[in-house]
Amino acid sequence: MFSSIKMVPRRQPIRQPREWTPTDDMNEKIRQYNLRQLALFRQIKEDSDKFKAKRDAELAASTAKHNAVREEVMQWIRDEQEREKRAEEEKRQRQLRLVEEARLEKLRLEEEERRREAERVAEEARRRAEAEEELRRAHEAAVAEAKRVIEEQERARLLAIQQAEEERLRREAEAAAAAQAAAEAEERERTRFRPDPLHPAYVDLHQRLKQLRHDTVELTKDRRTNPNMPPDERQVRAKQFIGDVRREIRKIVGQFVVGKGRGANSVPTRNLIMVLKAARDDKLTPLVDCRHFIIEGSRPDIPFSSASQQHADPNMPAVFLYAMNILAKAVVSQWSNEASVHPKKAQPVGIAAMHAFSTREFCWGGRSLIDMLIAKMHKVCPVLFGIYGPEETEEGKVLLGWARDGRGGPWVPTMRHHEIQCGLGAGFGAIAMRNFSKSRNENPFPNWNMWNSLSWMVKVPLDELTSTHFVVLKAMLEGHCMRFLEFFGDLGRRGLWDITVDFPKRAPHALRSAAGALGILPDLWKRDLGVDVRMDPTKIRYRVVDYEGDSEMTDPDDEVEYDEDEDEDEEQQMEEMMMMQEQPEIVDSEMSDV
Repeated sequence: MFSSIKMVPRRQPIRQPREWTPTDDMNEKIRQYNLRQLALFRQIKEDSDKFKAKRDAELAASTAKHNAVREEVMQWIRDEQEREKRAEEEKRQRQLRLVEEARLEKLRLEEEERRREAERVAEEARRRAEAEEELRRAHEAAVAEAKRVIEEQERARLLAIQQAEEERLRREAEAAAAAQAAAEAEERERTRFRPDPLHPAYVDLHQRLKQLRHDTVELTKDRRTNPNMPPDERQVRAKQFIGDVRREIRKIVGQFVVGKGRGANSVPTRNLIMVLKAARDDKLTPLVDCRHFIIEGSRPDIPFSSASQQHADPNMPAVFLYAMNILAKAVVSQWSNEASVHPKKAQPVGIAAMHAFSTREFCWGGRSLIDMLIAKMHKVCPVLFGIYGPEETEEGKVLLGWARDGRGGPWVPTMRHHEIQCGLGAGFGAIAMRNFSKSRNENPFPNWNMWNSLSWMVKVPLDELTSTHFVVLKAMLEGHCMRFLEFFGDLGRRGLWDITVDFPKRAPHALRSAAGALGILPDLWKRDLGVDVRMDPTKIRYRVVDYEGDSEMTDPDDEVEYDEDEDEDEEQQMEEMMMMQEQPEIVDSEMSDV
């Protein structure tokens, strides 16, 4: 097992050499040497890369030059081939042209021969035709002469008949034209735009109301000829009473609020009725015939003759008529100031005014004194009644009811005028859109007045429209869409379409901005109420509405639904006001002596 192992004689142990440590100088020399070697290697690599790049560039240039020469030779070969091909094609085309020219020449000669033959035949036919024509003309001349004589005789007979017929037709046409002209004139007269025919009467009433206030104040003046005489106690009491009534009414009208919950306006409304009752029972001032302050034609359903048949006494205390006049002025002033900025504030004031003017004790034979309020509206907002005029002229501003900044001052700015008209339009809608179906009193201002006012405004000639018309229309309708549909049904829907969709489109270009404000109402109604008036008006079934506002549906199934929850607070307020007559109270200490 151990035979393959070579035996080595034992040697002396090797002595380990002494450990050698290089010096710093040697280390530095080694480092310098390494750096020189590294720089040398880098230089060699750079020279190699440059040589390789130069060789590649020369090789690429040589290849490009070779390719260019090769392409040039190939292009020359292609050009030579193309030239030879064109030469062959031209030679072939020349041969074809020669063959075609020979064929055409042969055809021309043949055509020329046929033409000469046709001319010869035609000439012979012409000669025969001329001979035949000569014979025919001679025969026809004889026949024509005989026929002419007969035709002249017949023509004379027909001319006489025709002249007689034309004379008859002329007379009939003249009569028909005269009838048509008369009918057209009658139609133009019937369809010609007319504003409210009662506008002059209301303007006169407005002047009479001014005189009433003047005469009532004159009653309170001291008329003693001798200053040493004691004052008339009755006159002193009347003066104090009239002043108290005026101040109380103005104060109460300014107390109505919006959005304070049910019954928020019951107390001021009750106080207003108490003040008016006190004035109605006055014995200090003389009696005045109230018929001077009622427009007879304003209620065709209640003429003066009907009221007189009830044996109603038309004489009322002067201070009561004065109080109703002050109420009308205060209501309009409130609309012009408060509702001009917040149109919703017109609602409570309008409700209270309608309650006051509908109270039976304040009426005469079924006729309300609301004409006092409407006369004031005719003065300050005539566009409601079809009156129009240019906004740029003095006369136009007067016609439009443009307000002045103080008595006799300059005209208010356009923006302020629009604010005032907006408040007045909202106020008019507040009194015209009242529902008296649950009230024991009669509506003093029926809903058809709203329809009439809208009709007058949209029928104004387009070139006479002003921005005031669109401002007032928007204010009238903005908060009364559901009520309008409730009162007028499908015809009301058509009316809303005409006013808010079609009418703004027909506005002059200068009024597109004001018309656009009116035109956004359908979008607001659709978003807030779910009512879409932008439907095809030809698909709407109509209601037939008479002057008093009663209606009959052409299809009862199409009755417009109305959500009464929208005006629940308003109806509750109206019901509370209707109970006031059964709950008399003293207004306050200032009026407790009245």
